[in-house]
Formats: sequence, C-alpha cells, structure tokens
Amino acid sequence: MYGTLPIVKQLLNPRPYGTAAGAIFIGTSGSATAGTTFAKNMLIDAGTFINGMIYHRYKLPFSTIPNEIHFIANRLAAAYIIQACKLYTADSASNFLYDKQQTYEREAMTKLQAIADGMEILKGVQNEDVPQTKFGDLEFGVPGSVNVRPNAGP
Repeated sequence: MYGTLPIVKQLLNPRPYGTAAGAIFIGTSGSATAGTTFAKNMLIDAGTFINGMIYHRYKLPFSTIPNEIHFIANRLAAAYIIQACKLYTADSASNFLYDKQQTYEREAMTKLQAIADGMEILKGVQNEDVPQTKFGDLEFGVPGSVNVRPNAGP
C-alpha cells in the first residue's frame, strides 16, 4: 500500500472533528461515510493502478517508496472514495465533492502520467530496461515506452 489512511482522512476532512454537511467521514458518522476497510481497499486499488502505469519504467516493488508515489496514491484513493460515496449520497448534499474528486484525480493523474512517460524521474529508484518486442527483422519498443519506432535498417 503506497498511501496512508491518516493522510486520506485528512484530505477528505481537514477538520479534526468536522461536521460540515456533505463531508465524507472515514470510519465515523456523517452525511456520507466510508469505513476504514473500504478506504484501505481504495488505497490498495490506487497502488495497483500506479503499478500498472509505471511497471515498464521502474523495478517493482519499490524497496523504498518515493514521496511522489505517496502523493499520487493518497489523492487517487481520496478520489475513489468520493466517487463511491457520491453514488449513495443525495446530490444536493454532495455536489461540491465532485469538484474535490476531480481536483484530486487530476493532480494525481498528471503527475503519474509524467512519471510513466519518463518526463519526471523518481530519484533513488531503479529503472527497468525498456522491454522490446521482435517481429521478423524489425525490433519495436513496447507501446508506452520511449522507443516505439523500428530500428533503422542497414
């Protein structure tokens, strides 16, 4: 698990004992609730999604998890929780949560896409060699890697 439950709780409700209408409380009561087990499952889902995006660029699992990955996982998990809770909350009570979810998801996906595309590099993490695929005499890079063109012929 790349994210942490206390950070996700803080993202979803920055007030320690918040009672704002429409807020999502994890493991407590409120207008919408998400239990801690559900929140942990969303953290696991976020980690799985991150692994799927960067497996071709970095050796997984990480020996030490970079801060950027923590950042992405926490925001993706918060966005997943808001999406799920919004399905079961009256629209008038949870309307503002959609904007919050979009913001968290946009922040996380922009950073994750830059890492997956090699525009940003995770320092202190071992890079994975770009996997190659051969087709006859031509050798192609795997889609999503930097090299997707065939090697120049003789």
